Amino acid sequence: ILEKDPEIHLVGGTYIDVVGKRSRLGYIKYVSFKNPYSYALDLQIDSRNWLNMVYTEKEIGDYGKNCRRTNSTHNFFMARKETLLKVPWRSKLKMNEHEFFFLDLGMRHRYGIVECPQVTVLHNMFPRSLTYSSSSSRYTEFCRAFKMLCREYNSFRGFRTPWVQADCEEQTACVLLGASNRKEM
Repeated sequence: ILEKDPEIHLVGGTYIDVVGKRSRLGYIKYVSFKNPYSYALDLQIDSRNWLNMVYTEKEIGDYGKNCRRTNSTHNFFMARKETLLKVPWRSKLKMNEHEFFFLDLGMRHRYGIVECPQVTVLHNMFPRSLTYSSSSSRYTEFCRAFKMLCREYNSFRGFRTPWVQADCEEQTACVLLGASNRKEM
């Protein structure tokens, strides 16, 4: 795809979650695999001038035989080197860096993105320890990330992803609990 179409700058795939449980000593007790799932979000601007990143049903084959155009994929992909140099991953952000990257890629630079759902990787979904969760800046970065989002994309009054919404005027961010069930989004 990248070789054939100069309009496409990034091609990604889907995750298969690997879930399981560890013993008190840290040994793996069991492992199971979930069905592949997509992160092919589309951008929609609503009547309130909020930018919404939402799942939309798209037919496979929308782009090529097994792929489809979209506004984001999971954060494993192949991309043009010059694209990644021009639109780097924001490594300082520990949360929501994914959304920033794809907004920068698609909205700022108008680069084409394709998802090929049949290309998969295993994604570790083992529960994090309480020690990790309470000490990791990963879980405390929402405010900083969304303030930056509101500042940099200030033509929008707010943002909504399947997991978080940020109201730029109210300066609030809200985590949408239970939103990992993609059928309910």
